Amino acid sequence: MSCVDVCPVKDTLQLKPQFTKKTFDKKWVAVGVVGIYIFIIGLGMLTGNWQNNITKEQYVIHNKNIQSLGHPRSTADIKKLNKISETGDENVSTKN
Repeated sequence: MSCVDVCPVKDTLQLKPQFTKKTFDKKWVAVGVVGIYIFIIGLGMLTGNWQNNITKEQYVIHNKNIQSLGHPRSTADIKKLNKISETGDENVSTKN
């Protein structure tokens, strides 16, 4: 934001609602965004929606095998993963 502060054009970056003419100080906008982020995470923790069902042992196993994990790189890979998730059989072929 320092580039905006030294910019020769007045009011280079403003944040104001459509229905009012009042502008907000960019520092308070940053505080508001961080506050909303912390509030949402805190609410998730308080309501019990922050945790998942993966045990610490499963995390350790997956962490050891992290080099073998990857993302599908083709449409055929995606189709194969979809069939595996539908059938539960990892020996599924994508050929019709």
